[in-house]
Amino acid sequence: MTAVVVGGTKGMGLEIAKGFAKPGAKIVVNYHSDKNAAAAAERAILELGAECKVVQADIGAVEGCASIADAAREFGEPVELLVHSAVDAFACRLSEVDPQRLIHAINVGGMSLVFLTQAFLPQMHRGSCIIFVTGRGAREVLPDYAAVGLPKTLAEGIVRYLVPELAPKGIRINCVAPSAVATDAYRKVFGDGADEAVAAQGRSNPTGRGIEPRDYVGMIRYLVSPEAEFVNGQVFRINGGSSLLL
Repeated sequence: MTAVVVGGTKGMGLEIAKGFAKPGAKIVVNYHSDKNAAAAAERAILELGAECKVVQADIGAVEGCASIADAAREFGEPVELLVHSAVDAFACRLSEVDPQRLIHAINVGGMSLVFLTQAFLPQMHRGSCIIFVTGRGAREVLPDYAAVGLPKTLAEGIVRYLVPELAPKGIRINCVAPSAVATDAYRKVFGDGADEAVAAQGRSNPTGRGIEPRDYVGMIRYLVSPEAEFVNGQVFRINGGSSLLL
């Protein structure tokens, strides 16, 4: 299969990319600026036996999304999976944030889902899937989280509006909402307390543990499978039931 993971060189995006990397698979991952992380991600994917293309691009711009689609086209096969797992993360208060900085974050984390869908649609076929990685901050107000939460709220709405446009083509689009992971993006918002906050969530989880990559990668594998053919436009909370206790 050919899978594209935007924001796939770090954090959850990288875990998703590795989850689909196997001999015969073709993986495209995108990054914005961290070349060292991109090189390490490429090595990890190649070691799993997959072919890999790494594309530096700003997905907050239409041209950046088009360049990722151009790279995927070079594989010469339909794109079966497109995952959006990118954010422009920084702590902010809406009453104080620089408007242009916020607009870029909204484009990266939200509007780019439209840009990417338009760019990749010619390469998709019946059975292809789009996955947006969302989270709790799309529905709940978290301190200083607007630059991440607002774009995810927007993207969840975009997913719903895309369903009636894509479904007749046999293309499905869904959201997965894993519980918190102490990624670089998470640390940029929550600072030095990020790791302990995530650890505390794991300790208080009904399952007695925090989330692991197999939890959200497994859900995405199911959503891509033929068994999920009738699953469309949904948000799947992968949190061990913790949201039931709030």
